[in-house]
Amino acid sequence: MSVTDPPEPPASAQAASAQVNGAERATEAGRALLRLGSRLHRLYAETIESLSTPLSVPQYRILDRVGLGVSSLSQLAELARRQPPTISKSVDSLVRQGLLTRAEAATDRRATALSLTPRGAALLREAHEELDRLGGRLVEAAGADPETLAAFAAGLYGRTEAELDLLVEARRRPARASRLAGPAGARSPGPGGP
Repeated sequence: MSVTDPPEPPASAQAASAQVNGAERATEAGRALLRLGSRLHRLYAETIESLSTPLSVPQYRILDRVGLGVSSLSQLAELARRQPPTISKSVDSLVRQGLLTRAEAATDRRATALSLTPRGAALLREAHEELDRLGGRLVEAAGADPETLAAFAAGLYGRTEAELDLLVEARRRPARASRLAGPAGARSPGPGGP
């Protein structure tokens, strides 16, 4: 060691530095994934908005799910993690555009069964073709083995679903607690009654 060389840090300091660097790299990788997710969502939205009949992301997802056999509003709301009135607005728009039909459900006259119209089925095929083209370009740009990339994406998707479930449940808990508490200022009677 020459007089100008700095002294080597102790091994414990090197380990701590490696942990910090590893944590910083993980944080940056997480941020990169979030930025990528945002861009991918934008590409997805722009693709379906540029169809022969432009669709919003929620409208496309409804058409896609109805095309897969989901025919009730409550099932669509559950899959979207939304309240039925929110989904109903998108369904109403799709019915007005002639892409979906509503009919009385065969098993329950109070329920509505949704189905694709021929025009809705054609638009859904167009959307699938455009999204498949976009997906193919993205896989090519990634330069990774498609099987490995698909496995990585499926695993990460599963993890994001679990995170989303936790966030939605945490948001619902306070609302549920306030409904159970009743009107503001109301007190439940004690053991001896009012």
